[in-house]
Amino acid sequence: KGRRWGLITLGGVGATTAAGIAYVKVNQDKIKNGAEAAIKNSEETRVAPRGENLTRLASGEEFDILVVGGGCTGAGVALEAQLRGLKVACVEQEDFASGTSSKSTKLLWAGSRYLVKGLVKLFGLSSLKDPAGAVREFMGTWHMVMGCFRERTYMLTMNPHLTNWVPIAVPLDKWIIWPPPFDYPLAALGPMTGLFVIFFKFYDALSMWTAPSSYVMSSSRAREEFPQMDGKRMKYVSVFYEGAHNDARTNLSIALSAAMHGACILNYTKVSKILFD
Repeated sequence: KGRRWGLITLGGVGATTAAGIAYVKVNQDKIKNGAEAAIKNSEETRVAPRGENLTRLASGEEFDILVVGGGCTGAGVALEAQLRGLKVACVEQEDFASGTSSKSTKLLWAGSRYLVKGLVKLFGLSSLKDPAGAVREFMGTWHMVMGCFRERTYMLTMNPHLTNWVPIAVPLDKWIIWPPPFDYPLAALGPMTGLFVIFFKFYDALSMWTAPSSYVMSSSRAREEFPQMDGKRMKYVSVFYEGAHNDARTNLSIALSAAMHGACILNYTKVSKILFD
């Protein structure tokens, strides 16, 4: 039963992987076409100057929505509402992304950690108690990770001027790691068996190879690239890629997009009082 369950699980994961890759590929084509259209439209669209927007607010013009705050959430709400046909004004007391929106990790990651934890739980001994429940839980993680891949592809395709790929190095200075990563005993042999290298190649495949390919860096090269690490103990380094962006510029781009569609967008404009009818 255990062997049959393992084969069924592997078959299910394989089929789901193939379906996920096909889904990402189809969406990539749609995103690329959308990016080309968006760039063309942006070149032909005018953004109202600050003075014009100040005049709109002072004139008593009525708006359907007033968004207070020009961070990523506020700017995003303004853009979404404007695109849905509402008349929108958005004001920010400081500069766009001056607060939390510029304090992110800058990464546009596809959820490698969630995927690892999901796989560890799926193939762990605890899953034998409730195989169906383990599969259901993993599928929830799977759909979330595939959604992250889709959004990462969207961001890097639609915003090439704001995004870039960043190599992430995983240094391995032991052939056997103990305690094992994620409390998964087989992961203790990861450096020796190439388990991490295989996982990152699997990660590449899930993205339909839209990211630069993961690779292995020798200990000698690692000593040159990362002199701050203990090169004498280094066995090798596994390198994979995630997306990154300038969060403040992305925030500003969202605000400008809302303005391009007619929203009244102003920074350094403070709301001092709210009047109720």
